[in-house]
Amino acid sequence: MEPDEGKLACGYVGKGRLPDTKEIIYYIDTLLDYKTDYTDKKILITAGATVEEIDPMRFITNYSSGKTGLALARAAFIRGAKVTLVAANIKEEIPNYLNVIKVKSANDMYNEVMKIYRNFDIIIKAAAVSDYTPKNHPKSKIKKAGNLNLELIRTKDILQELGKNKQNFKLIGFAAESDNILDYAKEKIKKKNLDFIIANNLEVAQKDETEVMIIDAKGFIKEVKGNKFDVANKILSVIREKI
Repeated sequence: MEPDEGKLACGYVGKGRLPDTKEIIYYIDTLLDYKTDYTDKKILITAGATVEEIDPMRFITNYSSGKTGLALARAAFIRGAKVTLVAANIKEEIPNYLNVIKVKSANDMYNEVMKIYRNFDIIIKAAAVSDYTPKNHPKSKIKKAGNLNLELIRTKDILQELGKNKQNFKLIGFAAESDNILDYAKEKIKKKNLDFIIANNLEVAQKDETEVMIIDAKGFIKEVKGNKFDVANKILSVIREKI
């Protein structure tokens, strides 16, 4: 492990601190059970919930914690990959060793991803991107005056755009559904030209213990469960095996 960054005993701020205990445990858990099998791969991962402004005070978002995407980025890094994380709102501290591009809205994420996606071998779209955004974005707070009709417009579909432009990279999407999970996942993998899709039930999406189905374009299905970090490693192992 590389030394962590922060305030040092000498009073300076820089690289030289003992890594956080939980990061040491992540390394131990990964390297005891898995290989450093991603040293030849550059991976782009998106994570977190995008935020769509209604006005300077209010916004639309969703319940995603971003923990699964962050777990994937952390696990891929420990296993040797060169990782770039495009992060919206994530409810957990992001470790200093990850290369992070911070974004806010769905449009921000679209712009950042489309700038750099050609540089990667694997793209994992784990972010919960808003499907809709307010049509108008007033610069001043909307005053309370009776009912408010809010017009929403569709955001750009990042995953579909990547699927249209897929060349020399593997594309992995996510599908969180409340019913007909497998059917929707299979439909999405074809519609968006994916190599894999990770599908789960919304009932477990917010829990630290989770369960997902890993599905590839040829119909392979594997169910895995555990804490989010363990599941992230299992997802990476299936992808590594299949590519």
